[in-house]
Amino acid sequence: MSEWLAAFPDTVSVVQDVIAEGDKVAARWTTQATHRGEFMDVPPTGNRIDVTWYGIFRLSGGRIVESWDTFNGVEIMQQLRRLR
Repeated sequence: MSEWLAAFPDTVSVVQDVIAEGDKVAARWTTQATHRGEFMDVPPTGNRIDVTWYGIFRLSGGRIVESWDTFNGVEIMQQLRRLR
């Protein structure tokens, strides 16, 4: 997370969906941010990006103890490399 925030310091995320059953929670959230620092060997572009994330989280004692989350990395790279 620290690498992401260094590259996208103005990150704003909005939770779109949350579904829970037992000790697991599934979520979908969207993030908007501006590319201000190096990310995955791409120097800062100043481009705004929109990303949709998906995750499954296992809870124990009211805390997240495991997580499996994903995003479309190709889509992020396309947004970073487009002309400003």
